[in-house]
Amino acid sequence: MTPSVTSDTAERPETSKRRGFGVPGGAWIVLGVVGLLSFAAVATSVVLHRHAAERHAVLESLGQLETRATGQANVVWRGLTLRMAGEQLSFVSLRGEELRGRTEIAKEFKNLLDLQERGVQVNQWLGVDTDPEVMETLREGTGSFLGAVHGAMGMMAMQPERVRLRLGQWDMRFGALMAAIDAVRDGATASAQASSEAAGQVTAVAAGGTLLVAGLFVFKLGRMRARRERDRRAFEAVLSHQAGHDPLTDLPNRRGFKQSFDTVSAMSVATGDHQASGKPAVLFLDLDGFKLVNDTYGHKTGDQLLINTAVRIASCLADGDLLARQGGDEFLVLTQRDSAALAASMIAALAPPFTLEGNEVFLSASVGVLDDVEGLDAEQAVQRADIAMYAAKKAGRARAVVFSEDMMDGAPERLALEADFRRGLERDEFSVVYQPKVGLRSGVTESLEALVRWNHPTRGMVGPDLFIPFAEETGLISELGRVVLEQACHEAVRWQDRGVVIAVNLSPVQFRNPNLINEVRGALSESGLRPEHLELEITESAVMGDVSETVAVINELKALGVRLAIDDFGTGYSNLAHLKHFNVDVLKIDQAFVRGGNGQLDTPDHLCDGAIVEAVIGMARAFDMHVVAEGVETICHADELRGMGADVGQGYFFSRPVDGAGIDAFLAAEAEADRDADDADDVAA
Repeated sequence: MTPSVTSDTAERPETSKRRGFGVPGGAWIVLGVVGLLSFAAVATSVVLHRHAAERHAVLESLGQLETRATGQANVVWRGLTLRMAGEQLSFVSLRGEELRGRTEIAKEFKNLLDLQERGVQVNQWLGVDTDPEVMETLREGTGSFLGAVHGAMGMMAMQPERVRLRLGQWDMRFGALMAAIDAVRDGATASAQASSEAAGQVTAVAAGGTLLVAGLFVFKLGRMRARRERDRRAFEAVLSHQAGHDPLTDLPNRRGFKQSFDTVSAMSVATGDHQASGKPAVLFLDLDGFKLVNDTYGHKTGDQLLINTAVRIASCLADGDLLARQGGDEFLVLTQRDSAALAASMIAALAPPFTLEGNEVFLSASVGVLDDVEGLDAEQAVQRADIAMYAAKKAGRARAVVFSEDMMDGAPERLALEADFRRGLERDEFSVVYQPKVGLRSGVTESLEALVRWNHPTRGMVGPDLFIPFAEETGLISELGRVVLEQACHEAVRWQDRGVVIAVNLSPVQFRNPNLINEVRGALSESGLRPEHLELEITESAVMGDVSETVAVINELKALGVRLAIDDFGTGYSNLAHLKHFNVDVLKIDQAFVRGGNGQLDTPDHLCDGAIVEAVIGMARAFDMHVVAEGVETICHADELRGMGADVGQGYFFSRPVDGAGIDAFLAAEAEADRDADDADDVAA
């Protein structure tokens, strides 16, 4: 069998400490420098070729400018001929042609100017003399020519006799424009030639550098491939290890467990001999109470607790046993020894307290045992051991239960219920009922505890004892708690004028939720409930973790104006001295000390643990806290609690949990009774 991996000291494949495929740094530097030079040469060559192309575009633009200027001069002489011949309509059309030609020359000159400006820096780099006055002369020549043409066409509107008198005075400065164009053309030609020659030289350098880089790379390619292959094999070994192992504990994960299970099962079937080593068995171990520890002390501390737990479990294993982490706080064991004895030893190994941040934490485990895996694959075996584990939890936790086939009857139902629970949150299937908390002296309802119920579409009302456990296991308890908080606040608005406070339970997960303050503030704001009419009940175990963090959260809640209560007090075995640090208003005595804790009414005539109740009430008085006793079932309970100084009672003696309409009726009846009592007092007076 595969040897067990018990902690993070397991061997891991070595990873290569070298980088860069093993090629010496000097060679890479040479390749890098030559490569950069080659790249720079190629980039320079591209720039020079582009510059040469732009200079040729300048020459083409100059040709276009020359052609259009010649056309404009031709328009003048054609206009003169038409004007002398008296063809007025044709002359008017020709003036439109002159206007279009002038616009085209202006556009062409702008294009020429843009091309010239883009090439100034490269011309300077090439050492080509580009006198800016040459371009300025062309600008002036173009403007003068166009102005002369426009003026000549304007003068032709005069009488023919006056046109003849002015003919000898016309000078359209066409020659000056052509000279300016030639000057710019000479510069562009020189620049294009210099750019082409430089581009050819740089291209030759780039080609040589590229060949050199290629030669160096080919020279090193053999060694590089060999080094890369070694690194690849090492990396694959790391990935293979990670794929089959849990990153926190380095134990085999579900995949690693499956591989070992398949190997052991195949060997067991092949040999058919179970006398020497025994039949393979699977144990599914789930930690009891880990989630509360994780939520109280944080995930970092929870991770360390998981590692310490794995070490304790592994101490019970022998050679040939396999310990794997299923996920979360769940572990799997594959063994061919006595599975029942092994389960008992693991439970015993977890019994001593763990030390976390200076505090002792007690942890237990529920173990499901499958001692016959014949004909099952790994998934089926784990599923059956998981079902047995849930049976162990249901039986009271901290014990082992062996799987039997009749357990399969309820397994699909439980899985279906979990799926329905998730859908129920989306479909608003959860409602809130309320149980009154009545003043033991006044007999008046002071507050109402909001309790969640699930109206399942086919099962009807489902009690919280069925869905709260897997709501906590899956982390959906926070979402459920938010739903209850919002519903209770909205419904409690109609009772706040009576002075009734609504009490909503916070799970340990909710209490550690960083969004808790915003959720409470939002529920109050959206509902319109005044903060002093909201009481948040926090379990004792939830507040007894990190004291400084607890104090910070409590202070933030108190800053909102809400009341705070510690629920189920006396069951957390906590340091009672911590209470003085908590700014809470109410202390609730757990019903186990009032009515008993076995689900049946233990002592109808007396409190179950009167001495403890009296001590808790005295301590609450010392801290100036309001005292609420849960589990009040009889008038005897109420009388004894009243005599001990308890303030409020809650239990079936006063009322079962009812919906909002039931509370309306309860409060109305209470108000009617008060009026009758007042009337009786008036009559007596």
